[in-house]
Amino acid sequence: MTSWCDKLASVPSAGFRYDHSYLPRQIVLDSLLPILDANATDEGPVFEVSKSDDFNVEINLESGFKYGVDPSRVHVAFNHRMKIRNVSGNAPKVEMISKPQPFTKLLPEVISRLISASSLLPGIEKRRLRRIGTTATTPVDEGDLPPGLARFLAYLGKPWNGLTGGFSVQLTGEIQETNSFKDRCIHTFLRSEKEDEVMSVQFDFQRTFKEPKIVDVDTLKGLSERVERDSLDYFERLAEGNMFE
Repeated sequence: MTSWCDKLASVPSAGFRYDHSYLPRQIVLDSLLPILDANATDEGPVFEVSKSDDFNVEINLESGFKYGVDPSRVHVAFNHRMKIRNVSGNAPKVEMISKPQPFTKLLPEVISRLISASSLLPGIEKRRLRRIGTTATTPVDEGDLPPGLARFLAYLGKPWNGLTGGFSVQLTGEIQETNSFKDRCIHTFLRSEKEDEVMSVQFDFQRTFKEPKIVDVDTLKGLSERVERDSLDYFERLAEGNMFE
């Protein structure tokens, strides 16, 4: 399926929240060696460990995928990567080294990498899964906003005849509740005072299980596929904006 997230070049992230387990960083890094080894070349590594303290690790690949592990979460995001290259007789050039792809192509890849990374951690099969989340982050000019989001911001600005200058808006909305889980989304709109900067729009869709569960890889895939489908559906409903009538 296509999505407004594709049209606006949104970037995805996804994460699992488990019961806490304080794995020392070296154990985490050792367990993620298959990922590091797969991102090494004859010239050297094409990754960097961008954050590493006692119980937190972040690994940034040149391909744009960023892995994070802390005591309760495993998460993967896509972020565009740039490199400055020196040019003979001219100023250095900035080149994109990650490959831009549509949101609906990147999100399944992010989730697949998340499942693989999670399965590598020691003892993960005994920890209980509490939440699965997906996020869409979009830099966008207001004139390019989907109709539903434009209508929403217009509604917020009614008391002042429109929103002017910078603003930061964050709203958490409950979406649905079943016998086994509850869905919510955190909606964030951020606009700088600087006129040359575009707005940032982020939707953080979260499915929290009422009874945390121990899952194997196959079950995790099935649960993640459903969250992927339902989050994309919700993002589309936001863009259409019928709920704001």
